Amino acid sequence: MTERINTLLQWIVEGEHKALRMPLDAQTLEGIRAQIQREDLPLVKRAALRLRLLLENERVCVREDERIPGIRTIPEFPDIYADGEKERIFAGHFMHEQGRVCNISSDFEGVLREGLLARRARAEKTMAEGRGDLDFLEAAIETIDAVIENHAMRVSTGVLNEIMAEAVALQQPPSDKGKRLRLYYITQVAVKPPTFVIFVNDKELMHFSYTRYIENKIREAFGFRGTPLKFIIRERKGEES
Repeated sequence: MTERINTLLQWIVEGEHKALRMPLDAQTLEGIRAQIQREDLPLVKRAALRLRLLLENERVCVREDERIPGIRTIPEFPDIYADGEKERIFAGHFMHEQGRVCNISSDFEGVLREGLLARRARAEKTMAEGRGDLDFLEAAIETIDAVIENHAMRVSTGVLNEIMAEAVALQQPPSDKGKRLRLYYITQVAVKPPTFVIFVNDKELMHFSYTRYIENKIREAFGFRGTPLKFIIRERKGEES
């Protein structure tokens, strides 16, 4: 590495390049925000408009005695979401809570359109024809098989209650106004996705964070990789002790 390049690298690593940034004035920022956050624009068009406006307002900066230009000169730029809009849009929209098999793929649209079984069949055909990366295709098929198996997995009631009892012993359930949550019983009632019912003394005390805690303990024991778990909380009165 030449001395010049090393000096330039240190200039960037140490953050000295930020001194070249030029913030937009408040009036310009508000005008851009009004354009980007229009309610009648779909989010994808907002994102495209934001990128175009960002590039239009960028100013190329060149360090003194240097020939390499710098961009990303605007330190602050409006988001595509208005205040509170993102929270409203994403409230309750976690994929695993919809009971769907989760997939992470560079072509997730194709997977959603065709389904995992169709993708598995395509991978097998490609392998049979001697094309593609065989190690990758074998791993893909194994992963698909594991996800499908996990989506249909059943766990015995006895084992589930052992896991829940151990989880409760490790972390005490929450309480409110002197009343503590009690977990009486858990059982699996369905598959695809695996669905569990937990009987408690007061479901209002069963905060989602504690439900997540129980879910994590079940996943630690059985994996359930690639599939959502659904939990139904029901009250069982008259069992207070």
